[in-house]
Amino acid sequence: MNQPNKERFKTSVGGQALMEGIMMRGPKNICCAVRKPDGTIETKVEPTPTHGVWTKIPLVRGAISMIESLIMGYKYMMYSAQVSMGDDYDPAEEETAFEKWVGDHLGKKAEDILMAGAALVGGLFAILLFTVLPTVLVGGLGKVVILTRWPRVILEAVLKVAIFLSYMVAISKMKEIHRVFEYHGAEHKTIACYEAGDELTVENVRKYTRFWWSSSVFSSTACCPGAAPASASCSSCCSCPS
Repeated sequence: MNQPNKERFKTSVGGQALMEGIMMRGPKNICCAVRKPDGTIETKVEPTPTHGVWTKIPLVRGAISMIESLIMGYKYMMYSAQVSMGDDYDPAEEETAFEKWVGDHLGKKAEDILMAGAALVGGLFAILLFTVLPTVLVGGLGKVVILTRWPRVILEAVLKVAIFLSYMVAISKMKEIHRVFEYHGAEHKTIACYEAGDELTVENVRKYTRFWWSSSVFSSTACCPGAAPASASCSSCCSCPS
């Protein structure tokens, strides 16, 4: 795992903070690590879904990737909730009456369809909130005040940033979401430690900033498929949530 830099296996990996854990996704495997109530860390490794020829078609592959990311994110978030709550987690209490009816009458496939639908609705809501709403507001203002091209563009950009930051500040006030943000920061620390060539230990990871200075959003990390053990850097993330 901690080979010399030139021997390291690097790949493009995307990550997501979970409830008391981290999920990292690479071209071949998905690794998830979640802290249990007793302080131990449970890891889970699954193969990354593939879609054959569809992933080579422009526009189509983008739509597939976005929808799948939403579905997988929701799936692992629910998994992390179950693991992090331990014996206190009761699936019967977590699901709504409608979800229970669907599960009882239509089976697992229908539940998967509902999960996909919920993820799609969430994505559409984000588009409406952060993209459509600022455009509509600036368009409405343009009917009252004369706005040339650049003032319109700048105002719309400022509104988008303001709405996004307001949303982030608001949800960060929730205890559970704030904790998820801490794990997101831990993920960044681990990636920075790996990219610097340091050994992935809790002590080394803590030295690095949680802020994202990398030139790429999907950075090379040690939580990659092919690394052995696959859970090592995930455990480092979960050991340093601050």
